[in-house]
Formats: sequence, C-alpha cells, structure tokens
Amino acid sequence: MGHENWHHTFLGIGFALLGTLLFSCGNMFSRQMSHHALSLTNTVFWGMLCGAGFMAVVIPLSEHGYSFPLTARWLGGLLYLSVFGSIAGFLFYLELARRIGADKAAYATILSPVIALGMSAFFETVHWSAPMLAGLVLILLGNVLAFLRRRPLPQPVEVEQG
Repeated sequence: MGHENWHHTFLGIGFALLGTLLFSCGNMFSRQMSHHALSLTNTVFWGMLCGAGFMAVVIPLSEHGYSFPLTARWLGGLLYLSVFGSIAGFLFYLELARRIGADKAAYATILSPVIALGMSAFFETVHWSAPMLAGLVLILLGNVLAFLRRRPLPQPVEVEQG
C-alpha cells in the first residue's frame, strides 16, 4: 500500500474516532437537556439548526460549493433522509436513550453498519469486497464484545465497629 493510501486510512480512522467522540458527547448533552425539562422535539430542532448553521459556515470556508441536482429522485432522497433518516431517527434514538439510558441505547447503533451494508447489497447491488467483509467481521466481533456479560465488581462490605 502506498504512502497516500496509508494517509487516507489514518485520516479515515481519525474521522471515525472523532465521529464516535462527538456522538458520545451528543448522547451526554441530550441527557443533560432532559434534566432541564426541555422537550425532545425542541432539543432536536435546536441541535439540527446549530449543525446546519455550522455547515453553512464550514462549507464555503473549505472552498467547496453548494451544488446538487434538482431532480425529483435526488430531492425525494433528500426529503426521505431528512425526515426519516435524521429527524425521526434522532427523535426515536434520543427517546430510547432517555428511557433506558445513553449507555444501553448506544448498543442500538452497533448494528447500523451491518444493516447499511445489507441494504446496499440488496438495493444497490453492491458487490462485497475483502475490506467490506473484514469490516463486517470486525462489527460482529464488536457486537460480541459489547454484549458479553461482565462479572459484577465485588461490593465492599461495611463492618460496624463497636
């Protein structure tokens, strides 16, 4: 593998780690907002508005433009992903996190890459490559590790004196 490929690999790993960190921070932030009696809908609205505002500033600064095809198929995909993939997805996930806790709700995200790969293979006729299969194996191994029962830590016993 050439130097350029390694650079892209490490850059991709860095982005994945940053995304995981930001996802975890978002979990904790939404948990804090629920303690302040803010509604989930308002929290998601303000979070998405801030994210859109941030991207509106970052995209021009990175010398990328706003260009997209104005076709029915593209706009339909954008609408579907906006409503179901983002708004509904965040609302359902954050409600789950509110009910069972962010740590347990995060397990729901472990299988999403497997589902995405399966849907791509089915709908987009993606042909599986060795890196995709290796990634799938890593995801499944991660699931096994995440769901293994951990032994509870021994609790200290207090002895009353006197």
